[in-house]
Amino acid sequence: MVSARGTAHSARLLALHTGLLGSLLAMDFWVAVGYGTTGLPDAASEIGVGVWFAGAGLVIWRIRPRSGHGAWTLGLGYLVLVGNPHDFAPSAELPGYAFFTVVGAGLTMFQYAVSAHILLGYPTGRVHGRAARGVVAGAFALAAVGGPLLLVTRTVDHTTCVFWCYDSPIQLVADRGLYLALRRCSLVAWVVLATAVLALLALRVARSTARERRILGFALGAFAGTVAMFAGFEVATVVAGTGSVPETIFYYGHTWAAAAALVVPFFAGLLSERLAFAAVGDLVRRLERVPAHQIEAELGRTLRDRTLRLAFPVEAFPAAAFSTHRLPVDVLTTDVLTTDVLTADVLTTGAPDTEALTTGALPTDEGEEGLVDVAGERYTVPTDGSRAVTVMGSPPIAVMIHDPALVEHRELLHAAGAAARLALENARLHARIQHQLVEVKASRQRIAAAADTERRRLERDLHDGAQQRLLGIGFTLAVLRGQVGSPAGRQLLDELDNELRLAVRELRDLGQGIRPAVLTDAGLAVALAALARRAPVRATADVQVPERLDPMIEATAYYLVSEALQNVAKHAPGAQARIRAERVADRLVVEVGDDGPGGATPRSGGGLRGLADRVDTVGGHLIVISPPGEGTCLRAELPCG
Repeated sequence: MVSARGTAHSARLLALHTGLLGSLLAMDFWVAVGYGTTGLPDAASEIGVGVWFAGAGLVIWRIRPRSGHGAWTLGLGYLVLVGNPHDFAPSAELPGYAFFTVVGAGLTMFQYAVSAHILLGYPTGRVHGRAARGVVAGAFALAAVGGPLLLVTRTVDHTTCVFWCYDSPIQLVADRGLYLALRRCSLVAWVVLATAVLALLALRVARSTARERRILGFALGAFAGTVAMFAGFEVATVVAGTGSVPETIFYYGHTWAAAAALVVPFFAGLLSERLAFAAVGDLVRRLERVPAHQIEAELGRTLRDRTLRLAFPVEAFPAAAFSTHRLPVDVLTTDVLTTDVLTADVLTTGAPDTEALTTGALPTDEGEEGLVDVAGERYTVPTDGSRAVTVMGSPPIAVMIHDPALVEHRELLHAAGAAARLALENARLHARIQHQLVEVKASRQRIAAAADTERRRLERDLHDGAQQRLLGIGFTLAVLRGQVGSPAGRQLLDELDNELRLAVRELRDLGQGIRPAVLTDAGLAVALAALARRAPVRATADVQVPERLDPMIEATAYYLVSEALQNVAKHAPGAQARIRAERVADRLVVEVGDDGPGGATPRSGGGLRGLADRVDTVGGHLIVISPPGEGTCLRAELPCG
């Protein structure tokens, strides 16, 4: 918002400009009515164009005092009104005829240069990009050189001239061939610059967001129409002659098409902003019934930016990271993370820290610092200039990542942020809880992965270490048996051999319980088939998983089936068990059912509760279906994409 002092100063400037414009308007009427030769319709059109630009510039400057767009549009209005006496082709009896001719002819080309600046600098009034700056600089250079050069070389053939047959008051070279060549070169140069402006506008439209594209698309179309109508005007002048109907239509057409291209886009954007302001009032009512995770969508709908994202500083991130642009809690700060876009207005107290912004002064996703979205996931702000960032509150409670076009509508951002402040607090708490849940889930997965790795190491050590040593002892006993002749000695060796075989079997069972080698070597399908054969109850297996899956997923599915079969043997020893596993899209579906008495429930601390925790650890979901008297079915869906 503008301060009271700034508002008073703006009012004085407004009064001054109004007086100057009124004086120029009176002068134009005086020249057009008393001395002009182009006719009142042409004069009315030229005066109307000047008033159009000057009035629009004053309004834009008043509404957006920090934007240069209004000043440039007002300047274009001044150029048109100052140059009008020359454009009216006044008679030589006009007092100050030489002055009006030199000033008007000298400033005409500057109208084209300022128009290029307005088109390429929308909506801030600042031109970004090396190519665009080069085109604008070229236009001003051509205007500064071309106008005076044509004046000092202007040579008119009065025997053939029918319109604008005045002689230059400052002619230095009377060479008509040179004058016509310079005029043609000037026309070609302006056509090239106009084409370059069109190309840059088209490129910007192609790269812009949907919000900008709606506004810039009109400017591109109107300016393209201006260029086409100007070409038609030149052709009609040569073919049909000055004053003909086609020439008149193209003349008025290209003049007012240019006027529309330079002014209408800004007011179209302003209308869109006002409609968004109206939606802010409704936002307060809607937010009363909107859950925390939907606030982002509601803000995007209100600000007419469907790509808007909300992010929240995690608790460990210090608020001092935002101190470069710290404002009171009810004020928003808008930061843009590239030097190219940083030249747009930045709502700060004091000068922005360019280095801090371009190197990413906002939180990163390293360590515990950073931002999280409404779902609690880590979020990294794009730094390619495609998004702008608005930090809300000090210390910050939220960060809004949005269309850069919204940077020019800070009042709208302020209103939306103020309306949603309480909801944003709730959303921040929701995001923090979600982030904690995400971190807990990730921690559980890391613990499960580490446990599975440790199981595989133990199984390998048992197989390659203790089991091999016991087998070696068995071979030694076999050799020793051939060397012992007494029956008592052989009987003792037989007992040792039986004990040794039992120890090996128990060791293998222990290894199978830790991590079966068949699962590691052959995969889930073979391991489940082997598990069904060794089950303590009758069991059938239907496994349609030909490919290998993630080791964690395979181990989870295997232990789920193993534990389920143990539960069947414990609670329904005479039941028939069935095992089914198949991959459905990016999910592994595992089912273990039986025809026992049913009635199983995943009570806290029970075996089914442990299975549910194991499945949940890898991001899966376990369903227990066990109506009394109808058996039990465990269905697990595990991610395997």
